[in-house]
Amino acid sequence: MGQRQLKIRTKSYIHLPHENNAPIYLCNLSNYQKDYLGALLHTKFLNSLYVGKVQFCAEDMPTTKDVFPAVCHRE
Repeated sequence: MGQRQLKIRTKSYIHLPHENNAPIYLCNLSNYQKDYLGALLHTKFLNSLYVGKVQFCAEDMPTTKDVFPAVCHRE
């Protein structure tokens, strides 16, 4: 008798500082917000890879509060 195959479903979440501090489901984000997170993670990865040698930064990159105005705290 063959083995029963189980389906595995995954969900991706991020944590941003907001009022109820609940995780935000990545599927609910716009493409712009997903691209922003990708650029942010890529920059952080490069900076950790080349720590002490060079510092990477994206020019004219908006703040998290600008990209996620509905969930981030306003100061």
